[in-house]
Amino acid sequence: MCAQIENRIEIVPRDFKIGAQSIGSARWYMGGDPVRTSFFNALTITFPQGEHFFIDSVKPFRNDAPPALRSEIADFIKQEALHTREHVAFNKQVEDRGYDTTAQYALVERELGKFRKRSRFRQLGLTISLEHFTALFARELLENEEHLRGTPASVRQMWRWHALEEVEHKSVAFDTFLFATKHWSRPRRFLFRSIAMLEASYHFARIVWFNMSKFYDADGIESRGRLKRSLSHLFGKGGVLRALIKGWLSWFKPNFHPSQHEDSDLIDPVRIEFSNMAAK
Repeated sequence: MCAQIENRIEIVPRDFKIGAQSIGSARWYMGGDPVRTSFFNALTITFPQGEHFFIDSVKPFRNDAPPALRSEIADFIKQEALHTREHVAFNKQVEDRGYDTTAQYALVERELGKFRKRSRFRQLGLTISLEHFTALFARELLENEEHLRGTPASVRQMWRWHALEEVEHKSVAFDTFLFATKHWSRPRRFLFRSIAMLEASYHFARIVWFNMSKFYDADGIESRGRLKRSLSHLFGKGGVLRALIKGWLSWFKPNFHPSQHEDSDLIDPVRIEFSNMAAK
């Protein structure tokens, strides 16, 4: 585990106030596409509570962790806290377009509340699973500009900033899990994280679809055919979730580790982009 930590990308918390920047007046700000806009809205609604949960799930293991991992956990917490702040600000802009997000926030709170009653290992299991999904999604956003096509510059900037930092800290929760379960056998650890991923994927899909449906309802989009339309958009040719399937399946390799997905060449230009932004 220590070798993996030494070879990993540096984690740099960037204190940018991006979420409150105007996203313009368009209701469907993702290139005028209601499906794409509803999907990204559905995600950003989950982030404030979700990232707070991620922080809380690694904290119990921080003090006992080796120095290198302890330092990474600290930077992970800083990045996630900044993401939470910015998505709260961004979500306010979404709500200002006439969307009532009360039910969506309530569902996320209920689902995470169920996990908060479980053991600290089960909570960490949810975090490592969702962090893997988030890292895959982040990589896809940075690699394929088409997903942010037609969006205001502020929206593109926020998602690219968030994606960069998710890629940077993609291994932290997983290495925390390896440290916390160092006395477990390999088969036990593999079975645990496999079940955790299946459970996390179910809850994630359920929450995102509920959130999207609420946005569709508010936009007056008829329920007939919208699931098919959404699945076609997300999993059809060029779909953002279709692009994640191979990476999602890689989780179920017994020797999986997030660092096996090499990202340095992809994120180096993005890091320069945000370094230049910070210098202005």
